[in-house]
Amino acid sequence: MKRKVILAGLDGFSPRIFEYLRSEGKMPFLESLTGSGSFGVLRSIMPFETSPAWSSLQTGCRPEKTSIYTFHRYQSDKRQIRLNSFRDIKVPSLWELLSDSGKRVISINMPVTSPPPEVNGIIIPGLLSPQLGRESVHPPDVYDKYIAGREDYKIVDKRWDGSIELFAERAKRLINARLTLAKEILSNEDFDLASVQFQMTDVLQHKLWWAIDPEQPGFDKDTFNKIAEIYSACDNALKELFSFADSDDLKLAVSDHGFCAHNKTISINTWLHQNGFLKLLDSEEKSGLISDELKDKHPLLKKIAGIYGEAKKKAASAGSKPDTRLFCEKHLEHLRKMIDFQQPNIFCLGAMGAYFYVTDASQKKHLAKIRDSLLKAFGPESQNPVVSTIEITERDSLSEPAMKAELKEGVLNAVTPSREENSPVLTSPANNGFAGGTHSIEGFWAASGGLIKQQKRDAEIIDIAPTILGFLGAEIPGHIDGQFLGDIFSEDIQPKYVQSGLQGKEGVDYSDDQQSGVEDQLRDLGYI
Repeated sequence: MKRKVILAGLDGFSPRIFEYLRSEGKMPFLESLTGSGSFGVLRSIMPFETSPAWSSLQTGCRPEKTSIYTFHRYQSDKRQIRLNSFRDIKVPSLWELLSDSGKRVISINMPVTSPPPEVNGIIIPGLLSPQLGRESVHPPDVYDKYIAGREDYKIVDKRWDGSIELFAERAKRLINARLTLAKEILSNEDFDLASVQFQMTDVLQHKLWWAIDPEQPGFDKDTFNKIAEIYSACDNALKELFSFADSDDLKLAVSDHGFCAHNKTISINTWLHQNGFLKLLDSEEKSGLISDELKDKHPLLKKIAGIYGEAKKKAASAGSKPDTRLFCEKHLEHLRKMIDFQQPNIFCLGAMGAYFYVTDASQKKHLAKIRDSLLKAFGPESQNPVVSTIEITERDSLSEPAMKAELKEGVLNAVTPSREENSPVLTSPANNGFAGGTHSIEGFWAASGGLIKQQKRDAEIIDIAPTILGFLGAEIPGHIDGQFLGDIFSEDIQPKYVQSGLQGKEGVDYSDDQQSGVEDQLRDLGYI
């Protein structure tokens, strides 16, 4: 008898918050899954950031093998920072491995699946896809058949106008739009693995953690009940999606990481700039509407540009409303437009950790000094212990990180440096006591089905891919870091392991407009 797997992803869903939601009766279906199957903490990878975490889930490998450490990557041969894409994942994905095994796959809204691989099945990308259209889904006619004309279907709805009620309604509308699309596809298409990811839980928790976590100052039950409608919509989506599974099929609900209160922000790139290791372009005008070269040739244009710049500054400071955006939303220019890549430079990428890159191999001689200085100022034994560890890596390629830093839980790294000479490197969020959220390493998972034992069982995010492969009878490549979770099954399933030769893919260069569009999305979500 053919077996199937249905995988539902709830971005950033926290096991601790699930316990509170369960006690309040807000997610009865997920509660029933934990009562009949295996569930527990799903430990994410370092860094526990959306892009590398979902890349590790869909490959079973840690970032050192996927080569996905943050949303962006440094491309040393072109001396530029660009967005990661599916083609940058250096190891085969679930979709490709199962397709090569003769299985049919469906993936809806999974981050880092753009541009989609040409697999046996359907891929509708999620976060990091510049747009949804015929050219961005696989196969192209899927867009015409299932997506075109659905105004409520988006990758994410980033709008926030201060109204919790409106935000909740938009979130529920998007969750239901994703569910409606998935149900139509699953009703009409054959599949062995079907995956549907819901992004709005992450958006919600970044913006409104104070209203979700009962231990936070400002928490009140009325506000929580409004927000809990979003989790209830997710619970209903799980119920309806899993109805497409037969009794002995495998049903999985997973998150890529957990959540906690955001309490500190460190800007390591600001520290690098202030200490002479990071050189920035002379002025922000270099990425403006009128080039410096053109302004130098035409003094009138230079004067007009100057007047326009001053007017923008005055408009920004005069009579503005209180700024309630997340810390990362306030940076209007991404690092990729600020660094002087033609100079020997050291900079870092990543919000949930810091990955250091050098533009010239000669700069590696400074890494030990940077490590020691940062640990002295911000390490575990300092007065501001926000950095846990810093490790110099042994990588030959300048496109790979030369050093990495792990941050304490609740600490974010603001990648965009301040140009101000005395700008503070470490700050507390200006939230008036109403905490926003950030990622933590402990995510959630639950497995259910006729062959699943009832137990509390912790696992790692890299265990999901090999467990799906083994359950479906597909070969598990030897390069995979995760393990097959055989002890969750009542039946003795013997996985097939094979040696594998890894083949890298050719990366994709999105246009500047495409990158800017995705970066606007990431900025509104609080990532850059």
